[in-house]
Amino acid sequence: MILRIKKPDGSTIRGSGSGLDSLLSLLLDSQVVSDEDITLGAIKAYKDPKGQAEEMIMEKKISDLGLSNGDFVYLKSKAPKVQNDTEMNGDVARAATESMKESVSGSAPESSSSKKKAKCKFHGPQMVCTSCTVSETKEDRLKQALKDVWTDGGMSMAVSSALEAFRFIIKRQEEGRTKVAVVDNEAAFEFQSYLSKIQFQQQRCGVLYGTIEKEETNVLAIYEPPQEGTDKVYSIQTNPGALQLSRRAASLSRQLGLLPVGLIFSHRTRNAVLSGYDIVSAAKLQVEFLDEVGESDADAFIILTVSPSEDGSIHFNSYQLSNQCIEMYRRGVFAPAEMQRRNSGKVKTHPEGWVLYQDKDRTFTHDKVLVENAETDSIPTEFFLINVAIKSHKSWLRTKFPVENREIAPQLIEDVAKNLNSSEEPRFVRRISDFHLLNFLSGFMDLSGELPGLIDIVREQRDPTAQESGYQIILEALVS
Repeated sequence: MILRIKKPDGSTIRGSGSGLDSLLSLLLDSQVVSDEDITLGAIKAYKDPKGQAEEMIMEKKISDLGLSNGDFVYLKSKAPKVQNDTEMNGDVARAATESMKESVSGSAPESSSSKKKAKCKFHGPQMVCTSCTVSETKEDRLKQALKDVWTDGGMSMAVSSALEAFRFIIKRQEEGRTKVAVVDNEAAFEFQSYLSKIQFQQQRCGVLYGTIEKEETNVLAIYEPPQEGTDKVYSIQTNPGALQLSRRAASLSRQLGLLPVGLIFSHRTRNAVLSGYDIVSAAKLQVEFLDEVGESDADAFIILTVSPSEDGSIHFNSYQLSNQCIEMYRRGVFAPAEMQRRNSGKVKTHPEGWVLYQDKDRTFTHDKVLVENAETDSIPTEFFLINVAIKSHKSWLRTKFPVENREIAPQLIEDVAKNLNSSEEPRFVRRISDFHLLNFLSGFMDLSGELPGLIDIVREQRDPTAQESGYQIILEALVS
């Protein structure tokens, strides 16, 4: 049986024994603790890293403590006792008495230079602790271990222990940056309405464009890129033509003052909240948008899911990815999206592993992470998800014009005339305040020519000036 022992200084070593051995004997045999530590009660053992659980009785058998192969044992140093005034006065008196005895006997007190440096009573000869060592980073500890011992036959125990600090220990994140996802009612309804029309026979996805406030992510428009989803999973096209259309929509959103704030996708009823494919796809999009939204707002990125229930109703849910999830994606820990199972509730790690640590002389890699103290290459997606409240609102952008890149009800020039002649909105600015209409017009009007004038009117929600009155004439001529 192997137990992983986390020492008070944060380093980890492995100790071996049988279930019939006591924990104490395993620790002594591994030279993790000394008899002096035990006598002084300087070391305590726990099952949890914070030492908040009940202290383990080290004299008990390993099997009786409920420990099994691969489990962690966390050792904590007991803080030194602080003397009160009475104890300190007693010490002073004893010191004075000893000094008088030495004077009477004629022996001089031992000089400070001849004294041996007092050894910290909180660790034995093979162990260090936070009471007597300078704090160091995991990089410092590994570099020192590499400097001390390295053999052609493999790494030393010190190097192995130092590398443990670079491992990913999967942890839940209880709260994210965004507390509420505020979604435009028309945009959300149009997305789910189309899915209902095709009876979820093709799963769809879209990029969310909107604004970011302190604890709210506001969704004003949903752009659906060219895609070829199946009845099981969505799939975005990546050919040059599809990418060009997506870039054009992104340019329009910037001119409207909107940011890419998330991803929306549909899925059928399933046991998994999000699949490994969903996690990696969303993480990829969030990292790609980082340059556009900036480091300070990248953590406001949200995920909206749309799925049918057994009674036929449609469910919207909102999530964020944890900071650890994004870090792991950046480090190359996850297998690519195409290698992830489409409806599995687990994320697979990269089969070739990822770099734990690298310097000019050597590279250390690993292919597994720690989930609840167990090594695995398959991580439940729930560990990476943060629930976000969701509510609807009516924004200044409309969603009346047909949505782009759909097989049913494609966009036509006649639809522009319908919007311009709509009796629902008496003002010209309101009739053209539609993301999908403006995106359609960008295929006919230059984004650096006439269209920016129309976009300014929409962004500022104002009536055209006398100089801008010609825009309406241009649009009417376009559809005539």
